[in-house]
Amino acid sequence: MLATIERFQFDFSDDVYIMRRRASFPELMLNRGYDGIQVMNFRDRRVVTTINFPHSVGDFPIETWLITPDGVRSYLFSRDRSEVVVAVNHLVGRCEVVMAPKNLEAPTGLCWFTPELHIRDYYGRNWRLHGQTFREAREDSLPNSVKHLLRIEDRARSLGVLRMCYDQLGMYVMSDSKIGYLSLDGRYEYITDRDKGDIDLALVNNSLLICSPRHVRVVRDNEQSIFLSARADEGFACIEEYSLDGTKYVSVLAVREDANGSRLYISSI
Repeated sequence: MLATIERFQFDFSDDVYIMRRRASFPELMLNRGYDGIQVMNFRDRRVVTTINFPHSVGDFPIETWLITPDGVRSYLFSRDRSEVVVAVNHLVGRCEVVMAPKNLEAPTGLCWFTPELHIRDYYGRNWRLHGQTFREAREDSLPNSVKHLLRIEDRARSLGVLRMCYDQLGMYVMSDSKIGYLSLDGRYEYITDRDKGDIDLALVNNSLLICSPRHVRVVRDNEQSIFLSARADEGFACIEEYSLDGTKYVSVLAVREDANGSRLYISSI
């Protein structure tokens, strides 16, 4: 099982509830309340960039955060504001608004680029970013090579994709009863039973770290143990892993339940 070498804590005064690794860049991306995002550098463990949403967007609670394989752009979707998508250019530190049809809700984590962004919603429909708006794409618009890569006709379709991990050539998946990780080349998979409340996961050294509001547990070879437990005044929201100078790190975001603010726990393993 995984052993923690060192653990750090970073406190946020505002409501931070979602976190994503910026592809192969040494950065974590997090929301900043409901009007922007912030970027934390792995090495310094400090926020190095803040990006405000356009004023026309207003409050924008992020439901789905999709990231291009190169980490240059990301796309934010909100279930409360389904008519707009916020597109972030991380190289210049700016956002712009992309229009979305009323029947496009916050999508799944399944996305691909040809090079335009394609997404799949929870109704099995494909959508394509065309200029500054999303349009529904025909099923036959998806090349067979992409179908094979994303295993759309295989396990990914039955499990549901939480998020893509293009820099590691894999995807995190979850259903009502199963949770795990699939490699895009189909050579290996790590799938285990999902406990009630499991919401996110990360793959580290062939072990699954599965996040629920109260615990992060390690699962490997049908054995499991508790990696991290939440304090009484908080609940875990999401988890990410990354490497820096040959060391593996796990970041767990906790949301305060009794007051504004959040905590980020960073463990080296």
